[in-house]
Amino acid sequence: LIRKQRAGVQTKASKVGGYLGMINAGRASARPDFYTMLELATIGGAKTLGVDGEVGSLEVGKKADVITFDLMNPYITPTRDPITSVFLYGTPGDIDNVIVDGRFLKKDKVMTTINMAEALVAAQGTCDEIIDKFFQEHPDQEKLWKAKANQ
Repeated sequence: LIRKQRAGVQTKASKVGGYLGMINAGRASARPDFYTMLELATIGGAKTLGVDGEVGSLEVGKKADVITFDLMNPYITPTRDPITSVFLYGTPGDIDNVIVDGRFLKKDKVMTTINMAEALVAAQGTCDEIIDKFFQEHPDQEKLWKAKANQ
């Protein structure tokens, strides 16, 4: 949800000169600020689903899924407003930790539930199989692809 919200805002921001362009152009009132968007994606979503007594905010007795961001990169820092910077410029690579039901799924930027190297090798193998099968079924496309790749 946050990714989709951010993508929409980034698209609009780029058209009007970034976040400051939106403010200077008087367009900031046309959409919620990033704090409201964070609230909508957390407690707002929980309220909509009727589970705000169980999730949606960091409180004693509630379940929590937590992500932390590495703000020390030139896309996010320096900033006076980390929430806005994360929404506009943060990427999945900036996520340090992911905690779900008290269990780390990602810790210090390393996935804990899968071996990433093995998963990537397997994914590459699957990709190669799909492409090979496509080219077997469409040899004319393979010729075009190879010609384009050699340019």
